[in-house]
Amino acid sequence: MAFCPDCGEQLHNCAASAPEPDPEAEAARAEVKATKVASSAEIEIARIQADAQVAIARLQAGMVKDEVVLDAVVAEAEAEAVTDALAPPEPEPQPIMIQDASETEASPTDLPEPEDRTEPREPKKRGLGAWG
Repeated sequence: MAFCPDCGEQLHNCAASAPEPDPEAEAARAEVKATKVASSAEIEIARIQADAQVAIARLQAGMVKDEVVLDAVVAEAEAEAVTDALAPPEPEPQPIMIQDASETEASPTDLPEPEDRTEPREPKKRGLGAWG
């Protein structure tokens, strides 16, 4: 058996007996639908603009960061130039004198005397080491 989904009666057609739709109600529904579409479009536009502003702010922050780094490098270079200008000049290197080999050779009398050992050395132990 089949029942009508609108009124619940058995085997009849409610669509034929349905009242005519109210033109004012239909116009109100269409207006609400158009407003929803327009508001969703406005929301999407606002979202896109906000994303663009965020991207611009990030780029500007990066530029500021780059400017700060550049200013620091310039200041460092200026400070190095000032310290170089204020530093005393380096002394002239002394000329190297080459001496004859006969003057630099040590004579046998200049050598230190060998140490005199009065204590006899202990002989090396042979065996098992830590086990013996």
